[in-house]
Amino acid sequence: MKFNRPLETSATGIAHTLLLSCPNEGGLIALHNGRAMIIDHVDTTGIHASPEMVIRGHQTADHAFIDIFTKDTVRSMVLKEVNDLHDILVIGERMHVVSTGTNEVLVYDLSGRLLERIPYPGQSDSWHLNCLARSPDGRLAITAFGKFSEFREWKGRSAGQGFIGFLGDTTGSQNILEGLNKPHTPRFHQGDIYCCDSDNNSLVRIRNGRKESLPIDHRFTRGLALCGDIAYVGLSGWRSLAKGPSTGGIAVVNLKQFRVETIFDIPLNEVYDVMAISEAQLESISLHYLNSKISRHSHELYALKLPSKISAPEISASANEESVLLAKQLGQLQQRYNATLLQLDILHDRLTRQTRSFSWKATAPLRWARRHMNSFLLRK
Repeated sequence: MKFNRPLETSATGIAHTLLLSCPNEGGLIALHNGRAMIIDHVDTTGIHASPEMVIRGHQTADHAFIDIFTKDTVRSMVLKEVNDLHDILVIGERMHVVSTGTNEVLVYDLSGRLLERIPYPGQSDSWHLNCLARSPDGRLAITAFGKFSEFREWKGRSAGQGFIGFLGDTTGSQNILEGLNKPHTPRFHQGDIYCCDSDNNSLVRIRNGRKESLPIDHRFTRGLALCGDIAYVGLSGWRSLAKGPSTGGIAVVNLKQFRVETIFDIPLNEVYDVMAISEAQLESISLHYLNSKISRHSHELYALKLPSKISAPEISASANEESVLLAKQLGQLQQRYNATLLQLDILHDRLTRQTRSFSWKATAPLRWARRHMNSFLLRK
């Protein structure tokens, strides 16, 4: 993990621990104690956070994957029916996954078994279904670029066609909000309805039946976490420099006055979603990632079918000067290889002992106090 320069925090700054998913040469980023921490560089779209688990989705050219982080374990699975995974929402034992490429929402159990398909009319990616949210009455809402019939017909034609609808309503008769431009991330909060009106670079709110729109920084708005009277809005840099800034960021919005308080840039270019998580969840994700990274490097070395230790080469008395030099260089590389294997074993053992030890658990309150003291000193 690496850290960028500390963010300047204030009373209206990053007051919560946030998890950001970032696609297109992105990864997972945590904003915590005034710093942006890059957890990994796996392109990530939808994320789901609950007290029991954190789930993240990522799509390769061939497959859609999810990683499920719990307190004690992390497990990954392939969702072979999904194409162009955009969002994940778990309710009870049912995991809803937006498959934008197949123009449908798929429902799985937490073991990855397909339970239900909720298709929409038209060709693949004709509606560009993307983000899910649960409404106060328990129904699921979904955002889409519009009711088109052909593959990516929305390109160049999306202005005013986007909407928030209820999942499974293909007629639009129950749409919650219409007239949007490439909308993402619907949310229900304190009796209001929010949505990122992404291509209009704004955050939209419906309060008492009245629509309000807040322009934000000429960047593509996508990803939204609502925490009391504060909203954290994800900002994606433009892929074309002619349109505006190319870096990603987070806008902090005061919901009482519905205004932008401050904007922080992040070290990646795009944001897909923003979730508020606990410190315990962040610690769990970070430790799982570190452990898997060490194990992955070990597996990659062993996959080469190299011995666990290599002896220095023997040099015959009749070898010429060039052969002697090459043999010495090879010997140096072999020593570095053996040392690297030893370091991996030491790190793996140290991590395992530390996370399982009584002292690690017993000193958790001290680490918590130290983090909060550092945060307090940083704000002063």
